Amino acid sequence: MFVVDIDAAQVRSYDSLGNDQHEAFETLIKVLKQRWTMDRRQESFPTYTYQKMPVPRQRDGTECGVYVCVFLEFLTRRSRVTLNENSFTEADMAGFRKQLVKQMLLEQRPTDFRASFTA
Repeated sequence: MFVVDIDAAQVRSYDSLGNDQHEAFETLIKVLKQRWTMDRRQESFPTYTYQKMPVPRQRDGTECGVYVCVFLEFLTRRSRVTLNENSFTEADMAGFRKQLVKQMLLEQRPTDFRASFTA
């Protein structure tokens, strides 16, 4: 998952499998540059930097979607809890998955981030 910070001219990569996404970053920059040229012809395209973020790692290849949802919870809520390689483990995935389903079925969002990940 990439997060593009236009103000900082930075692209951050959140990959629970630990892959180097530099090639995908280069493709993303090409697309952004094309769009920029269409919208902002007068301004020059900034030089974006790539940053691989330290995030919890998964050992299997089946929980990617849950990891992305949890990363998004951390990032979009601007949680007081910092997202890093020790924020949670694979053992927490079952509880996260249950809570995500509960939120979707009830169409509600918890007010406290930590409460959203208690089974």
